[in-house]
Parts: sequence; C-alpha cells; structure tokens
Amino acid sequence: MKITCQKEDLVRVVGLVGRLATTRATLPILQNIYLSVTGDILQVKATDLEQTIQAEIKGEGFENGVITVSARVLTDYLQNNTDEKVTLSTDDITIKVDSSNHHAKIKGMDAVDYPSLPKIKFQAETVIDSNTFNEAISKTIFAAANDETRPILTGLLFRFEGDSVQLVGTDGYRLALTKLKIKNSLTGDYILPKRSLQEIQRLLGQGEEAILSFSASQVQMKVNGIIFTSRVLDGAFPAYGAIIPKKYEINLKVNSAVLLQTLKLASLFSRDSAYSTKFEINKKVLKVTAISPTLGDNTNEIAIDETDVSDFIISANAQYLIEALNVLSNEINLHFIDSKSPIVITSPKDESYLYLVMPLRSE
Repeated sequence: MKITCQKEDLVRVVGLVGRLATTRATLPILQNIYLSVTGDILQVKATDLEQTIQAEIKGEGFENGVITVSARVLTDYLQNNTDEKVTLSTDDITIKVDSSNHHAKIKGMDAVDYPSLPKIKFQAETVIDSNTFNEAISKTIFAAANDETRPILTGLLFRFEGDSVQLVGTDGYRLALTKLKIKNSLTGDYILPKRSLQEIQRLLGQGEEAILSFSASQVQMKVNGIIFTSRVLDGAFPAYGAIIPKKYEINLKVNSAVLLQTLKLASLFSRDSAYSTKFEINKKVLKVTAISPTLGDNTNEIAIDETDVSDFIISANAQYLIEALNVLSNEINLHFIDSKSPIVITSPKDESYLYLVMPLRSE
C-alpha cells in the first residue's frame, strides 16, 4: 500500500480510532490499528471484539494494500511529526512513514489475522441530533450500574415509541430517565452498554447528526463518516415504571447549584457511611445533615418557599444526588412522599427528565 495525505487528517482519525486498540488487549494484534488503502481512500479501523470504530480520509493513493500497526507508536509518532504531509507505504509487514523532514519504519503485523466484522442486517434506523443525543446520555448514563452482578443494568435502555426514544438507566438504587425526539417512527427496546455509550459520546462532537441502526445483537452509529459498532446487551430490562410515583406529598423548588454545593459539603462527612445524608423539611427550611463517627458532623440550611410541612425527615445517598445535579442547571423540583418512598428530581426546563433515588433507612 502507498498513500500520501495531510498529517492533520491522519492524526485526527488515528486518534479517534486508536483508543480501542489498548495495550491491555488479550490478543497482541488488537493493540494495532488496521490500515487499508483503496484508490484515494485510507480506511483506519480498530476493535476490541465488542466495539469497532472505523474512519476514512482522502489522500493521493498510489497502491492498494493493508497492514496493521501499533496504535500507540503510530499515534505518538504522528503527533510529534511537524511536517504537513506524510506518505504511508508498506514493505512486507513494515510500514514506512515518510515526510519532508522525518522518516520512520514501524514493524507491523499481517492484516490477514485482524478480526473482521460479520455482515449485520440492521432492522431499524433513525437520525438524532448529536447535541441532543449527547445531553440525553449525560443525564442518564451515571445511573447505570458499574459492577457486573446484574449485567443488564450496566447498560442504558433505548425504548423507541413512535417519534421519540426514552433513555433509562438504573442500578437498582436510583433511576434516571429522559426522552428525546427522533426523525422517524420506530418501536422496540435495545440496551446499549455503558462503555459503548461513553465512546459514542466521544464521537458525537464530530457531526451535527447521528444515524443509529439496530439489530437484535448490534448497534451502529454513523457520524460525519465515522462508523462505530457495538454489541447490544441481551436480556430484559427491569419494569421500572412501577417504582415511579404517580403523585407527591411535598414539592420544593431549589436552586441546583446551591443544593449541589450543600451536598458536596455534607458528603465530606458521610463517605464512611455510604454517603448517608439526612434531609429535614421544616416550614421555610431544608436542612441537610451528615454525621461521621470519626470526622464529626455537618449541617447546612437552604431557604425554601414556605410549606405546611413540619419535621419531615428522609435519608438518602448524597453522592447519588450529586451525580444528577452535576448535569442539571438552574432551578430543579424536589419531590417527596414519605420517609420510605423515593426522592424524585425533575427539571422545569426539561419536562421529560426524571431522576429517582431510593431512601436509606434512617437511624
């Protein structure tokens, strides 16, 4: 293979793709990226067997061919190369990188051993605004589980209902839910792994719209010529609708930044007790208290509109609330039923958003 292209373009695609080719890969060849020249097009691809990213750039092609090369070495070399154009060519399983002032030979591996994607027949496809999609993921992804005890909870549910899709994340202790519009009508449930969604977020800034395609086992996203493919988690998502309250007994309006700062202060004293934090409502005040047997205690008061509530107390994990407030701005609504029912956060600016946290047992 042989092709000449702009170094800046090459650095961009190698950087985007190369993240999947890590030194922790189980197979040595998965530490490499796959380079293929066909005509004037250079395709760059990487996979970790669960996810694949591929991108293309245009150059001046001289000879078709394929090779795989260390993602880390090629990325570092290109980032430190000061020339505007580079020429990639191969000599057996060595790739030569030549430019005006710099020349290198990097040992590669035969591309015949690189894993190939099976042909996938996608059953559904839709188009979503990239910024809206990115924001929806940010508002829900933190509620998905991190451990593999219940693998299905390590992903976000995408529930398509007509011209909208609902994103839902839960780890069994809290739940985040939001809804966004799509450009056509679809029906179906798909559960996307948290790790794959983090890669999708990284790629969404590359274009204004994302094309999502789904099959029973795979999801594919195309954005500005970049193609990302991942598995879909197999299993049934919990029936979360039953735990969402239909009505509330107490409704408060609170500035999200004020509550966030208050909870950060409280969390300093609740780390050794699963971030257990007490919330007390008394007429015009929301009092937030955390007590540590070893560190001491912390009490904060937030002024609220006057209520007829007196001495209402509930305890919850402050860190769970902090993670939601990190992605919400301006004013929020806090909803309560009783000390044994969930705390619910909604946003006046986004009526489709809901965040729910199960209470902790009060001492």
